[in-house]
Amino acid sequence: MNSSAVNWSIVERMTEGYAYHRIITGEDGNVIDYEFIDVNEAFERLTGLKRAQVVGKRARDVLKNIDSDPADWISKFGSVALKGETFEFDEYFQPLGRCFSGTAYSPEPNYFVLIFQESAIIRKLKERTQFPISAIKKSPHVLFQVKADEGW
Repeated sequence: MNSSAVNWSIVERMTEGYAYHRIITGEDGNVIDYEFIDVNEAFERLTGLKRAQVVGKRARDVLKNIDSDPADWISKFGSVALKGETFEFDEYFQPLGRCFSGTAYSPEPNYFVLIFQESAIIRKLKERTQFPISAIKKSPHVLFQVKADEGW
């Protein structure tokens, strides 16, 4: 087994979502989109998107409302890929209606990797409350109070 097969074997068994992307720029060099190169099984489980739906496709084609998300993900990921920055996040991802935490980094120019999981805040809420999170998601009107302690 070659090293790339071994490496993919590790990525495929991760519990965190993994997605490898290529940044797409216009003639002026500005970021206009990104393309999905590959994803792992955890990506599918966490996002609800299947590999066949995303690989080889642009974000704007897969995530129809990505442009309306105030987080401006395409610009953030473009900065990571073009400047070699690392970006850590624990935010709401409007295009999928879910919260994620993770890291974006650039393994090579013009590409970026996302390693992510369900938001740390959501995980803590699930751990600390007896009220099922599914009830919160289904309710059109939810009002609750969270008391933060030193463990947060």
